[in-house]
Amino acid sequence: MRTIAPVYHDGKLVGLVATGITLENLQSIYRGELPQILMVSALALLLAGFTSWSFSRYVNQATLGFGPNGLRRLYAFYFSALHSVREGLVLLDRRHRIVLYNEEAARLLDLPEQVPSSGLDPSQVSMPETLRTLMSTGRSCKDEIHMGTRTVLSISQGPARLANTRLPGRGRAPLRWFGMQPLTVQVLTLRDLTEVQELAGEVQSLKTFSTALRAQTHEHANRLHTIATLIENGQSDRALAFAVDDRQHSQKLTDAIVNSIDDAYLSSLLVAKAAQANERGLKLDITAQGVIPPDAFAASDMVTIVGNLLDNALDVSVGTAEATVWVEVTADDDELIISVADSGPGIEPEFLDQLLRFGVSTKIGSQPRGLGLALVQQAVLRLGGTMNVDNDAGAIFTVTLPLAHSN
Repeated sequence: MRTIAPVYHDGKLVGLVATGITLENLQSIYRGELPQILMVSALALLLAGFTSWSFSRYVNQATLGFGPNGLRRLYAFYFSALHSVREGLVLLDRRHRIVLYNEEAARLLDLPEQVPSSGLDPSQVSMPETLRTLMSTGRSCKDEIHMGTRTVLSISQGPARLANTRLPGRGRAPLRWFGMQPLTVQVLTLRDLTEVQELAGEVQSLKTFSTALRAQTHEHANRLHTIATLIENGQSDRALAFAVDDRQHSQKLTDAIVNSIDDAYLSSLLVAKAAQANERGLKLDITAQGVIPPDAFAASDMVTIVGNLLDNALDVSVGTAEATVWVEVTADDDELIISVADSGPGIEPEFLDQLLRFGVSTKIGSQPRGLGLALVQQAVLRLGGTMNVDNDAGAIFTVTLPLAHSN
């Protein structure tokens, strides 16, 4: 093999350079370097094979042995299942951040349509404080009730762990081989009980009126027995006087309430509660004035607010010295003010801040407590009003509702 190159100086050809090597010498050089070339190639091939095998095992482990096709099928299946269930579903990572949820959970908790890539901190989302605390602590629970502004939610939360699991496919290497930790997340499910609670509120309204009617019936029966006994004993004049006095007293109370507050449901409830208080040996002092526009509030809301406040006041006033419950209802052009005070022992200062939360109650007993005031607070907030709690010998609950609100 030979090559010749010209040599120029100042643009003039001044000579030629020729060089060459024989093919026999080239073959000798190639044979001498061939082992090194083969060794480097073998090492490169071995390293590439080991790297490919290691990466394949890692991918197989990271994808739980399903592979790309299996993951695609799983994603399609679980994505459709996640967004088809009627219950809300929320997944939280080890840092208690929201990393996945479906449409129902987004609706119930007012979450964005798409979860951010970095997740959502519960403090960044507008939700009930009790639910935010539950997410932050990771506490396990089942069918726990949480009250929102407009919703009643049943919450279940528990851990979801993947550890010591036999993975499908050929790759079953332990996670620790690849520096991976078992999946540890919190799964939280939400069920909307708002409609159920509304039905329960209507049932409670009927129960309140039926209890009051039973009290009136019982009291009326006692009076009829008294009148009948007086007549049998020949004291018809006293029987007539007793009947007239009783009728005038009852009618006077009914007229005073109905003429003072122009709302059929509220007036009926106050009259019924007056009879119920009289049966329990209590005095219900009612002061009412003003006109409530028709359909300003739903009947269930008024029964929930006034009925629960009166029930609590009657319960704590039984057996006290005064045995009195005061109710003041005032309606003007802009707002309706309902104030309920009792002659009970009052509320301890440490309970004032937490009393309106679900499950908190000053009553004792084995039955679940703390729902009534939480429902009252929810109804008040839903109607755009406020509720204040104060102490003056007994407890004083004051509810202010804007009359501009209409259902």
